Amino acid sequence: MRTSTASPTALQGFLPFPPHSHTDAYTSYTTHSSGQRVDTDIFISTTLRKEHPKHTLTILPLSYGACRLLAFANAGHAVAVPSPDTPTNSWHLSDRHGDIEKLQWFGRYSYVYSGVEYILYTVSWFLEMSSQIQEMQYLLSPAGTPASEVEKLVKEASIFYQDPDKPGLWVFDFEWKKSEELYAEVMKAEWKDVVLDPALRKRIVGDVEGFYRNKEVYKEYGIPWKRGIIFYGPPGNGKTITIKALMHSVSSFSPPTTLLYVRSLRNFYGDEHSISEIFAKARNLSPSLLVFEDLDTLITEQSRSYFLNELDGIQNNDGVCIIASTNHVEKLDPGIAKRPSRFDRKYLFPLPGARERVEYCQYWREKLNALNTEIEFPDKLCKAIADITHGFSFAYMKEAFVSTLVVLAGGTDDDEGETQLPVVRDVFNKYRLWRIIKLQIRNLREEMGESENARVDQDGMERGGDTAHGTTTRQRDRVAEADGEDGDGGDDMFALGGLLQQFKEAMEQS
Repeated sequence: MRTSTASPTALQGFLPFPPHSHTDAYTSYTTHSSGQRVDTDIFISTTLRKEHPKHTLTILPLSYGACRLLAFANAGHAVAVPSPDTPTNSWHLSDRHGDIEKLQWFGRYSYVYSGVEYILYTVSWFLEMSSQIQEMQYLLSPAGTPASEVEKLVKEASIFYQDPDKPGLWVFDFEWKKSEELYAEVMKAEWKDVVLDPALRKRIVGDVEGFYRNKEVYKEYGIPWKRGIIFYGPPGNGKTITIKALMHSVSSFSPPTTLLYVRSLRNFYGDEHSISEIFAKARNLSPSLLVFEDLDTLITEQSRSYFLNELDGIQNNDGVCIIASTNHVEKLDPGIAKRPSRFDRKYLFPLPGARERVEYCQYWREKLNALNTEIEFPDKLCKAIADITHGFSFAYMKEAFVSTLVVLAGGTDDDEGETQLPVVRDVFNKYRLWRIIKLQIRNLREEMGESENARVDQDGMERGGDTAHGTTTRQRDRVAEADGEDGDGGDDMFALGGLLQQFKEAMEQS
């Protein structure tokens, strides 16, 4: 949690810190935290009421991200000055080596907004039997402050944090948080990067974009303005990149479409509570596009009925379009997959046909030719490669190309595999790319035969994983470095920039 950079001089004449009040509250907090706890929230609120009997206490949880008073002040909309003796613990976080982030478990601030002098406490603690951290804000308003002033602050801070015009994609993982990183990835997704049957693409785009463009048509015919769509089929065949491209396209509509992505239903209060929070956010920020990836793994037997009620119960889902994806549609409850009022359409993403495989090869050819390397990749190789990748998903095709690039760039033992190929009068054998990719495809087919469960891809927006099956350990490391371990398999074609750039640099050095 960041603190305001405002200096104490900004509050001259406001709220001098009594020398004892902060120490007493902090001492009570540490004493309580050192022993057995039952309800820390009740303990803190009771303590603050005793220490500030002339103030009115407003409790604002940070857990659901609705109102963040310090972020509001950091943006210049209020003034927050920390108490000089606020304790701060510095932790080394493993996400980025060497980075130190300050985490305040207990903080006290003088907080001024619209001429009102508040006292703000921020307190955090671990939830019992959980690794999750509960963060709370305790806002104390001086005697005589109209309730409307407090409501104004809370409302304005909430609007600031949830501003639909502020770039970001809402991600639910224990709570709602706006992710600028994932939003940036979605904004890279272009329809030109989506290799999909043209007729299927047209139906999907017309379905989703038409939903947002035809609000008045829905109303005219008395049809609820809501939509549910399921993408299903074997992993690695375009479900995720299609979702990203749809998100990108509808984000520019007027009024703006709020983008929401459910990563997990994990929550200390249970899946039902998470489902309630998810649909409440989608309704409050409609028109919205709500995405559930791998729906069959998210919805359990215990949470199924609650999920169904949220889909078509008494709550109004006006303006909410839901897209759910699954690799195993047969695992979905019939009440989800076979009832139109819940999910109206299902779209199958099958293994790519010959035309899609040729188009995918052409996509790679254009990318490689744009690097101006000496690697020959004539157009006639596209059909030849498509012919020998029959039965491959886009993910396996991507792995064939990635493995080939690693070998072409040098530095792996797989280059020696060229001499192991049977001598065949092949009109394309003069092209090194062709000789190497044939070997990689052969290796992948052998792996596919070893285990019917072998998968190259991880069909998800953020899911990490090993995308380098069928390669040497050294080669797997190179692929992981170049491809960022994105784990999107064949779906994430726009993530190839780093890989191709490293390939170009390696070719220039060789």
